[in-house]
Amino acid sequence: MAGQSFFAPFLNAGLFALIILIILFLMSIISWAIFFRKIRQFRRARSQTRALLENFNIRRELTNLSELSKLFPASPLVPLLTAAIEEWQVLKNEFFNHNREDNLNLLVPNITEAMERAASRTLEQLESSLPFLAITTMVAPFLGLLGTVQGVLR
Repeated sequence: MAGQSFFAPFLNAGLFALIILIILFLMSIISWAIFFRKIRQFRRARSQTRALLENFNIRRELTNLSELSKLFPASPLVPLLTAAIEEWQVLKNEFFNHNREDNLNLLVPNITEAMERAASRTLEQLESSLPFLAITTMVAPFLGLLGTVQGVLR
């Protein structure tokens, strides 16, 4: 055993064991790629959201949507703000009257619903690829156990 190389067990393994090892290796590589991509995505989202909020605190203006989406494309707040402002502009043009209380009663639920739809889409985007990680963490131990049992029976 002392003279064997690191690869000797792999070279002596049967076809079934090699298939399991290859599957586990591929799942590991894909999981690490997703992990690092998500870290970058969440860091970029956090930094751009901070920058967006700082920009808003300085300018107190969010009406230029194209500029907002170009400056902060990774911020999850941009789709929410865009949806709210677009809904507000549509409702303002269609239903504007001089009674401010009626306007607010009409605007708030519609804007809230538009923002909830945008938040749902943004959350789906942020959560993409996470089911693969969940499946991998559930399946990998059983594949390893299957390979071990098959090796013992062999």
